[in-house]
Amino acid sequence: MKAPVLVVAVLGLIGLAFAALDGNSVPIVATPDQSSISAGASTGVTVQMSQAATSDTTVMLSSSNPSVLATPGSVIVRQGNQSARFNVISSPVAGKEPSPGTAVTITASANGGSASTTITVN
Repeated sequence: MKAPVLVVAVLGLIGLAFAALDGNSVPIVATPDQSSISAGASTGVTVQMSQAATSDTTVMLSSSNPSVLATPGSVIVRQGNQSARFNVISSPVAGKEPSPGTAVTITASANGGSASTTITVN
């Protein structure tokens, strides 16, 4: 059994990414097409993995405020690929629209690793 090795890389001055090098690809970056969207709008998000997937990898998705910005439950990074895209949708309920500038964190998790991004809903 291979012992897991952990590599820590600084991404600018704002965060850290962890990549397990034991053969499992883990999410290291989640990048939205837009960092701010209007209520009722949608945008795409790309999840970048630490390495190409050796088999189809299910990445679980979550939102810190799903009533303001919803994600699908998961996205699959196909074998041989290093990324996958999905859409997030802001769908305010009548009378419960988000306050202007509501920040929502989207998290992608797989194989013990995770990556997050924040999208502001106006």
